Amino acid sequence: MTIRNDDKNMLTSREIEIIELCGQGLITKQIAAQLNIAEDTVENHKKHMREKLNAKNMVQVVYRYMVLRREKK
Repeated sequence: MTIRNDDKNMLTSREIEIIELCGQGLITKQIAAQLNIAEDTVENHKKHMREKLNAKNMVQVVYRYMVLRREKK
């Protein structure tokens, strides 16, 4: 698995919030309500995260985010 963490592929603070909420088991509707944004906005963030992290689904996004965090330490 190759994860590039250059400036172009950096996750935004909002994307990180959504990843962390997904990791807690929240679904799109719950995330939207908690962050006071539209469900479509959450879905757009998820799409961008999958593209940035070359992931097929949100499980892979959460896993790859965890790998990136571990590598930064």
